[in-house]
Amino acid sequence: MKKIFAIALALVMVLSMASAFASACVTGPFNWSATATAANCGKGKVEVVPFVKVNDGCGNYVWQENNCAAAINSENVYFAIKLTVEPKADKEWWNASTLSVKYKGLNGKDFTVGYATINFDEKDDTVAYYLKMDQTGWINVSDWKDMSSNNQAAYIFKAMVNDAGKAKVCATLKSKLETYAGGIVGNYFVKVTEKDGKLFIGVSSKNTDGTEKDRLVTYTIENEKVTAIKWEAVCGADDYNTIKAYFNLEIGTPVSRDAINKNFGWDNKVESCFQWSKNGAAITNPECKVEIPKTGDVSVVAYAVMALVAAAGAMGLKK
Repeated sequence: MKKIFAIALALVMVLSMASAFASACVTGPFNWSATATAANCGKGKVEVVPFVKVNDGCGNYVWQENNCAAAINSENVYFAIKLTVEPKADKEWWNASTLSVKYKGLNGKDFTVGYATINFDEKDDTVAYYLKMDQTGWINVSDWKDMSSNNQAAYIFKAMVNDAGKAKVCATLKSKLETYAGGIVGNYFVKVTEKDGKLFIGVSSKNTDGTEKDRLVTYTIENEKVTAIKWEAVCGADDYNTIKAYFNLEIGTPVSRDAINKNFGWDNKVESCFQWSKNGAAITNPECKVEIPKTGDVSVVAYAVMALVAAAGAMGLKK
């Protein structure tokens, strides 16, 4: 029985991963040293979701998610690409992001896709999207089962298996702000300019629509150090002290262009992969449990042995 249990465990091969990234960007505290790290921006995740065809009892079939799906050489595997956008999505992060899909052990062509049909307005609820198989757009669906089988088929990707032992699909979502120029940072609008070899960090109040309002403080950066601070009249002493503490900048603070990009920008990558099991003969139910017949002249253990041997490729068990 111990051997049977061990083989049963070996039949379950699920290598799926869905990574989430943290909330909206650039809230401090700020680190201006050489070890400054990029902010973790945006909210959402990407998933490679494996599917199988299941009879519906009416002579048709439906698509059912199944993490036990197996790969058999010269046969197709099926999957969907699901994108989840969480509440208060960071539009700048998403606008700068790319989503790429890559195949291994499968006869599929790698591709990169955009989000032209997705509205990234800040919503109070989590929103899920599925990518159309022709890569022309996304559909907003709260539950996959809400779609008819015909509609589901339009969002199912398929690929023929070349190497069952390597059959795998990965979806990678990444976003990077190469050079920070200006935008909202906490309760302020921060603008970075360059002139005559010097960098200038301007901190302003912001309008309700997020645009720049009144300049409060300007920092001059020369030879990668703060060399001057201009405090505008509209900025009171309390305001200045708050800004100084928040941005952690004063005369002599080392500030490089790279540190500016990392403090006010982002560089993120999240990935989801699914690898199909190569044990294509496995007899499993949707919960990945080996089904053992309950009746017949042969013992239950004997049936289990036959099923598991077929699935594992012959283990040499003896009755």
